[in-house]
Amino acid sequence: MEAKVAGIISAIVLIGFAVYVYIHNSKNNEMWSSKNEKRISIATISDLVLRGKTVDDFKHTYTINNNVYKGYHALLGRELQSLSYERRLRFIGKRYFVVYVVKDPSYGKILMNKPVLDSMLVAPANGWAKIPKQEKYTK
Repeated sequence: MEAKVAGIISAIVLIGFAVYVYIHNSKNNEMWSSKNEKRISIATISDLVLRGKTVDDFKHTYTINNNVYKGYHALLGRELQSLSYERRLRFIGKRYFVVYVVKDPSYGKILMNKPVLDSMLVAPANGWAKIPKQEKYTK
């Protein structure tokens, strides 16, 4: 009898988890669909999150209309995974462009291949429609 109850509870938990994953993925896909407007801002890497046996993350923050949002970027690329811990720490404080969904700015993706030059101090409160041109200033 106890084994049957445990089996039923396990099945309910498994089904509940599957429903949660489906709903979460549906919401995520809806937010990133082409019908939702996206804009660009600047994100700063604030921490390296070590995950143990899974892929590590860079934690980053960005500000839209005076609201601070945080996100995580998994270190999936071969180049990033092969970096030593000390080299990964050098990313902290670096700035990159981030694309976010205007409808819900908590949906943001950092663009690790688009670093922001030090000469660009801040982003407009509501971001840019596209990545702005950056110029290196040399003396």
